[in-house]
Amino acid sequence: MTTILSFSGTIALIRDIAIIALMIELLLFIFVLGFIALLLYKKVVPILRSANKATNTVEEISSNISGKLVKPLVSRSVFVLGAGQLLSLILGMSRKKRGDGEKDV
Repeated sequence: MTTILSFSGTIALIRDIAIIALMIELLLFIFVLGFIALLLYKKVVPILRSANKATNTVEEISSNISGKLVKPLVSRSVFVLGAGQLLSLILGMSRKKRGDGEKDV
Protein backbone atom coordinates (compact mmCIF):
# COMPACT_ATOMS: atom_id res chain seq x y z
CA MET A 1 0.00 0.00 0.00
CA THR A 2 2.85 2.37 0.68
CA THR A 3 4.16 1.92 -2.83
CA ILE A 4 0.85 3.15 -4.27
CA LEU A 5 0.91 6.25 -2.07
CA SER A 6 4.53 6.98 -2.86
CA PHE A 7 3.86 6.38 -6.56
CA SER A 8 0.88 8.77 -6.55
CA GLY A 9 2.91 11.23 -4.49
CA THR A 10 5.72 11.04 -7.06
CA ILE A 11 3.24 11.60 -9.90
CA ALA A 12 1.77 14.60 -8.03
CA LEU A 13 5.25 16.01 -7.46
CA ILE A 14 6.15 15.62 -11.15
CA ARG A 15 2.83 17.25 -12.08
CA ASP A 16 3.48 20.19 -9.76
CA ILE A 17 7.01 20.65 -11.09
CA ALA A 18 5.70 20.56 -14.67
CA ILE A 19 3.03 23.17 -13.87
CA ILE A 20 5.62 25.44 -12.23
CA ALA A 21 8.01 25.01 -15.18
CA LEU A 22 5.27 25.83 -17.69
CA MET A 23 4.29 28.94 -15.73
CA ILE A 24 7.91 30.10 -15.65
CA GLU A 25 8.16 29.53 -19.42
CA LEU A 26 4.92 31.43 -19.95
CA LEU A 27 6.15 34.39 -17.90
CA LEU A 28 9.45 34.35 -19.77
CA PHE A 29 7.61 34.27 -23.10
CA ILE A 30 5.41 37.22 -22.07
CA PHE A 31 8.49 39.18 -20.96
CA VAL A 32 10.32 38.48 -24.24
CA LEU A 33 7.23 39.36 -26.27
CA GLY A 34 6.88 42.66 -24.38
CA PHE A 35 10.56 43.44 -24.93
CA ILE A 36 10.26 42.75 -28.66
CA ALA A 37 7.16 44.96 -28.85
CA LEU A 38 9.05 47.77 -27.10
CA LEU A 39 11.98 47.49 -29.50
CA LEU A 40 9.63 47.47 -32.47
CA TYR A 41 7.83 50.53 -31.10
CA LYS A 42 11.13 52.39 -30.72
CA LYS A 43 12.02 51.57 -34.35
CA VAL A 44 8.63 52.35 -35.91
CA VAL A 45 7.80 55.64 -34.15
CA PRO A 46 10.68 57.65 -35.71
CA ILE A 47 9.79 56.31 -39.15
CA LEU A 48 6.16 57.33 -38.68
CA ARG A 49 7.17 60.80 -37.48
CA SER A 50 9.43 61.21 -40.50
CA ALA A 51 6.62 60.14 -42.83
CA ASN A 52 4.28 62.60 -41.12
CA LYS A 53 6.78 65.44 -41.64
CA ALA A 54 7.17 64.46 -45.30
CA THR A 55 3.42 64.50 -45.86
CA ASN A 56 3.13 67.89 -44.18
CA THR A 57 5.88 69.23 -46.45
CA VAL A 58 4.15 67.84 -49.55
CA GLU A 59 0.85 69.40 -48.44
CA GLU A 60 2.52 72.79 -47.98
CA ILE A 61 4.21 72.60 -51.39
CA SER A 62 1.01 71.56 -53.15
CA SER A 63 -1.02 74.32 -51.49
CA ASN A 64 1.63 76.90 -52.47
CA ILE A 65 1.63 75.66 -56.06
CA SER A 66 -2.16 75.67 -56.09
CA GLY A 67 -2.31 79.21 -54.77
CA LYS A 68 0.40 80.68 -56.97
CA LEU A 69 0.00 78.76 -60.23
CA VAL A 70 -3.25 76.87 -60.60
CA LYS A 71 -5.73 79.50 -59.36
CA PRO A 72 -4.43 82.27 -61.66
CA LEU A 73 -4.42 79.89 -64.63
CA VAL A 74 -7.97 78.80 -63.90
CA SER A 75 -9.19 82.38 -63.60
CA ARG A 76 -7.47 83.30 -66.87
CA SER A 77 -8.88 80.28 -68.67
CA VAL A 78 -12.38 81.13 -67.42
CA PHE A 79 -11.92 84.68 -68.73
CA VAL A 80 -10.72 83.42 -72.12
CA LEU A 81 -13.59 80.93 -72.31
CA GLY A 82 -16.12 83.69 -71.54
CA ALA A 83 -14.53 86.01 -74.08
CA GLY A 84 -14.64 83.26 -76.71
CA GLN A 85 -18.29 82.56 -76.03
CA LEU A 86 -19.07 86.30 -76.22
CA LEU A 87 -17.18 86.57 -79.49
CA SER A 88 -18.98 83.56 -80.95
CA LEU A 89 -22.30 85.06 -79.86
CA ILE A 90 -21.48 88.37 -81.56
CA LEU A 91 -20.24 86.67 -84.72
CA GLY A 92 -23.26 84.41 -84.78
CA MET A 93 -25.62 87.35 -84.58
CA SER A 94 -23.83 89.18 -87.38
CA ARG A 95 -24.02 86.10 -89.63
CA LYS A 96 -27.76 85.81 -89.00
CA LYS A 97 -28.26 89.50 -89.93
CA ARG A 98 -26.34 89.04 -93.20
CA GLY A 99 -28.01 85.75 -93.98
CA ASP A 100 -24.78 83.78 -93.74
CA GLY A 101 -26.03 81.77 -90.82
CA GLU A 102 -26.80 78.65 -92.84
CA LYS A 103 -25.79 75.41 -91.27
CA ASP A 104 -23.00 73.42 -92.86
CA VAL A 105 -23.84 69.80 -93.53
